[in-house]
Amino acid sequence: TGFGGLVLTAKEDELDLWKSYCQKYGREKDLIIIGQGSKECFNFLDYESSRPDKGTGITHNIADTLKTVIKAGAKNSQESDKAFWDASLQQLLVNAVDLCLLTQKKIRVEHIYKIIQSAPKSKTELSNENWRKSSACFRSMEHAAIALSRKRPSPEIDNKARRLQIIEDFFYGNWLY
Repeated sequence: TGFGGLVLTAKEDELDLWKSYCQKYGREKDLIIIGQGSKECFNFLDYESSRPDKGTGITHNIADTLKTVIKAGAKNSQESDKAFWDASLQQLLVNAVDLCLLTQKKIRVEHIYKIIQSAPKSKTELSNENWRKSSACFRSMEHAAIALSRKRPSPEIDNKARRLQIIEDFFYGNWLY
């Protein structure tokens, strides 16, 4: 008892095989199928971000996982400029994931998506009050800054403030050029 397993398959006949195994050994109630049309789901981002042994590399682990998922769903791309685009994608994901980790207890693809989609596209946009009100990116950074300013200074808070500054530098600087 206390053990589990994970089977990944995209083939219907393999799914049927595993269903038959579970039925044969009286474990059909233990079978959880996650896939298209299933009511079950697994938030791999939340799982990864809430692991007790996550350590300091959590942001990069999540960004790497997202990059793998994105690449798995993409068609074959041109090899020229691949290194540039991979590095750009990595930098974007790291900053978006880190912002989510600073502002939310649970991390979800929707949060990362909203931050990226609402990131400033020009310096003019940065000063636009309507953009500031509607941008999940801006509101998340503002929320993090306010929350950090209310905390008692400590090495952990200083570290989070440095991370926030790096995120702001990216989205308000590097991202715009």
